[in-house]
Amino acid sequence: MKTLHSLNVTCDEDQLQRLDLTQRWPTLQKLLHSLQQEKVLSFNTTVLQHVLQSLPTSYEEPRPKMLVHGDLYARHLIIEQGQLRGIHRGDPALDLAAVYTCLPTESHATFWQEYGPVSPETLSLAGFQALYSAAMILNYGLHEQDQALFAAGQQAMLWLQQLC
Repeated sequence: MKTLHSLNVTCDEDQLQRLDLTQRWPTLQKLLHSLQQEKVLSFNTTVLQHVLQSLPTSYEEPRPKMLVHGDLYARHLIIEQGQLRGIHRGDPALDLAAVYTCLPTESHATFWQEYGPVSPETLSLAGFQALYSAAMILNYGLHEQDQALFAAGQQAMLWLQQLC
């Protein structure tokens, strides 16, 4: 990831506005409410409120832009059949969210040591994106009856809860 983020390549900007918090916050809140109603969310209400209160609702522009994947999870590959896929210029927080959703909590210190310094705002935005992504994966796995993605979403939620 450090290498990907250090490349200076011209390519398209993030067209999906993945960190547009004015759009993503309402979606996240509805999604979490739905997952709670369906009793598949591992967070208890107190922990969930703590997590939501710790996440950013806005951020200073401009944010750094670099080469990112932007949607890393179990089924999204960077290289597929020898071709680079899903890469654009965007906020590094999008990829750094994968630290919280794809790595066990005890691996985080090693990752951050190898990756290098990251601003508190980037870490906070990565936390938001991690919760958003985990909730989307959990919901998708549930409604598509995809056990592997459902399990990946549950695991990501458990790792996020351990951070509280």
